[in-house]
Amino acid sequence: MARWRKAERERLITLRQSVPVAARSAADAAIAAELDRRLGPVAGRTVALYWPFRGEPDLRGWAAAARAAGARTCLPVVVRKAAPLAFRLWTGAERLERGVWNIPIPPETSPEVVPDIVMVFMRDLQQQG
Repeated sequence: MARWRKAERERLITLRQSVPVAARSAADAAIAAELDRRLGPVAGRTVALYWPFRGEPDLRGWAAAARAAGARTCLPVVVRKAAPLAFRLWTGAERLERGVWNIPIPPETSPEVVPDIVMVFMRDLQQQG
């Protein structure tokens, strides 16, 4: 099973990365517009996102707009294997560190927060883009 999971993960990453950059950017914009429609005003709320990894949708621009509109954003952090994720505040200004798989994460000095909204990429949002 582990061998299949690893192979499937690599297959899907390769597939994502084969999508032209312009098409991915257009999909990112469509996803951001759909998030705005579904979530409405995010001022005063804490939104958890993830850092884009190897062709995943990139919502860093949406996150910046959400912060400009009064939201707080946070990123997930793997604290230890088989433990729940922690979420650390991400202002967009702090220097990020490297976490699991070298994915950028807020430094340990960033406060842990409990998000009001957790951005999980649902298949229907991806298919709309």
